[in-house]
Amino acid sequence: MTASSAITFALFTGCAATPEGPSVAQIAPLTYANAFDAACVAAKDAGFRVVTADRQTGVIETAPAFMGSLVEPWEWEDMTLSQVGEASLNFERRRLRFEFVPANFQEGAAHPDAPIAGPSIAGSARLQSTDLARTQEALELRVVVSVERRFQPGTQRNAWTRSITSTMTDVTQKDDGMAARDASRWTAFERDERLELQLLRAIEAQLSVPTAS
Repeated sequence: MTASSAITFALFTGCAATPEGPSVAQIAPLTYANAFDAACVAAKDAGFRVVTADRQTGVIETAPAFMGSLVEPWEWEDMTLSQVGEASLNFERRRLRFEFVPANFQEGAAHPDAPIAGPSIAGSARLQSTDLARTQEALELRVVVSVERRFQPGTQRNAWTRSITSTMTDVTQKDDGMAARDASRWTAFERDERLELQLLRAIEAQLSVPTAS
């Protein structure tokens, strides 16, 4: 088998299938602690490092993890064919956010004529929330997988080779060394809904396994 044939074969056999089911996981009362732990395990099993795990507010966040490309087939396990192609042409990564909220929770709709309340300050009633670690209510688990792409402002790519790619300098702008600079070169441009469902199904599978008495 030639190298090109091997790559083509791997592309069609190494990519994950699309899971099925609802876009949220129902968490029964009094099982929140187990569900929270299961979400952390699912994130680690998917290759992400948990950096925030707040049991009181029900939020778990991970550090970003880079996506595989044509030269990194060992990273294709949870990627589709189109994602492999896009990650080969661009430098991309993903990060996870798990949110536990009361069942059937709905965000309050913003009204354009509503007064601006300003930022919440310490001790404000607007900061008060349900302590999920103590609640006995049914909850829902929602997962957001953000796909981010590396973006370098002013990049001028050469049509023949990347080795002579240059960066544009705006000569009309005076360079102020004291001015604040945005060091971020990553832009979130879509959600990986297929991976979101995969994580939810993995967590539900963990919760369905009976614990040893």
